[in-house]
Amino acid sequence: MALSYHAAFDSYDLGPLIGLAAGTLAGIYPALRASRLEPVDALRS
Repeated sequence: MALSYHAAFDSYDLGPLIGLAAGTLAGIYPALRASRLEPVDALRS
């Protein structure tokens, strides 16, 4: 007798998505800010 499990979109599916979104924003936001600066100023800040 095999057990079957059908997973719906639950809260444990949401955790990695939130982590991925937070990590992406945490990487992109500083990079966009630095890209608007002169290279020397970006390295100093």
